[in-house]
Amino acid sequence: MNIDKIVKLIRYASGLPKSIYVNFRLLPPHQAIQLPIMVSRKTKLRSLSGKAHLTKIKTGIVRIGFGGTDMLDYRYNRTILKITGDIYFNGKTKIAVGAKINVSGELYLGHHFDITGDAIIICAKKISIGDNTMIAWQSILMDTDQHAIYQDGNIINDDHKSTFTISKRTSWSEKSYNLIDIVNKLPNSKLIKIELQDTDYKRSLLHHSVYTRTTAYKAINWSRKFSSLFKAFGLRDTINQAICKLFKLPIDQSHHNALAQIFVILQKTA
Repeated sequence: MNIDKIVKLIRYASGLPKSIYVNFRLLPPHQAIQLPIMVSRKTKLRSLSGKAHLTKIKTGIVRIGFGGTDMLDYRYNRTILKITGDIYFNGKTKIAVGAKINVSGELYLGHHFDITGDAIIICAKKISIGDNTMIAWQSILMDTDQHAIYQDGNIINDDHKSTFTISKRTSWSEKSYNLIDIVNKLPNSKLIKIELQDTDYKRSLLHHSVYTRTTAYKAINWSRKFSSLFKAFGLRDTINQAICKLFKLPIDQSHHNALAQIFVILQKTA
């Protein structure tokens, strides 16, 4: 056995106490006992009040805080884990040393997902990453700017009012961005492909003219306060959709199986 394998075994063994703790915090006991999540002792656990969901239970199928890049020093770099929402592992997952994962919404990671050192994922609402995906080091993937704007004591930007289109002259949104314009301004790049992906998205549920209805948003905020109670009885989505239909607010169809995204492929030219 060479020295690299010995070092690797020592790191896995030293992380066993933390691995046990993480598994029993995030998973039900009958799954946690098999230790599907292996965690390095160098991992900083900020919060584990959320839940993990695995499609396959196998010891070490999810590895957190191991491996990475030669440019990161294992001794001085720490992985940070904060799970207050739901994280879904759909197969083999590697979260390398130095990576930071902050989930307060719903994060879906596909099979053979690999995030290298010093990369960051911040998920406040919903992020889905497909199979056979690697996120390079020092990349940042987030669906929130983490800066709340208050008016009269209420947060007014928690629904992220900026919208994106491929190309439009006019839009119902006050803050709409054409991706074609953004892409064309990027230096040393060539657009290879851009397409709208909206499988199962029902445009009949779209409503654009009611964003100023204060009463409607008060109803939504009231629903969110009792979200955990509604979820326990399986009523959260039903009640939220009923409020949205009553006040003609947009319904978050991407919370279920609908796609609502724009797919862009760029080629580096220099």
